[in-house]
Amino acid sequence: MDTGGPLGWQAAGYNSKGDPANRHHKNEAADAPGGGAGAGEKLPAPVEPVKHPMQQAEPTPPSGASLVKLAAVFYGVLFAIAWGWAAVMGRSLWFASAEAAQRGVELVDFVLGLVAGGLVVAVSAALTRTGWGSALSRALGMLLGPLTQRDCLVLAVLSGVGEEAFFRGALQPQVGLVSASVIFGLAHLVPRRDLAPWCLFSFAAGLLLGLLFERTGNLLAPSVAHIVVNAVNLRLLSVRWGGG
Repeated sequence: MDTGGPLGWQAAGYNSKGDPANRHHKNEAADAPGGGAGAGEKLPAPVEPVKHPMQQAEPTPPSGASLVKLAAVFYGVLFAIAWGWAAVMGRSLWFASAEAAQRGVELVDFVLGLVAGGLVVAVSAALTRTGWGSALSRALGMLLGPLTQRDCLVLAVLSGVGEEAFFRGALQPQVGLVSASVIFGLAHLVPRRDLAPWCLFSFAAGLLLGLLFERTGNLLAPSVAHIVVNAVNLRLLSVRWGGG
């Protein structure tokens, strides 16, 4: 609620010059029958304006360097968990199966990752033209704050490798494509209405990345796609909304 302006001053007990409004009526009240303050009595203090809860300032986003350091620790731990999980299960973290390991990695896997990443970037750009997509991009950009191109690239590599190692390399062979994608989407769930679509978008992206893993049999294609999406979108969000 706005308490500024003349109406706000009057409601708060002040006149348009900022002085207590009751000071100008002191003598009139004293001369009125039965009016005025008695000896030793004090006039009531002016009421302080109350700030609406929605007027609180936005939280200050972390600096790019701090965010990169935090991401390095987080995704390093996530990758270690994925590697340890795969080792305990007696499986390769990089390949989906023994047959895929025999096939190895091919150039087409890298190309598929680039194409898939470009497709996701194009879809996300189109979604920002919608009302909820614009609100989502604005909220994400303000959370990220200013990021340099180097920050965006490092964050993209860390998240692309760490998340793909865990969700596709370690988790998907255990629970399947759909379940791994659902968990991937829920991992991006933030309890804010303007960020709720991010969870659904991540679920859809998880399905695509999981299909790449099953199609190629290795983590190269989904990792490349993930890195492309994050490198481009992080930079766009930071430039448009984060002041980067």
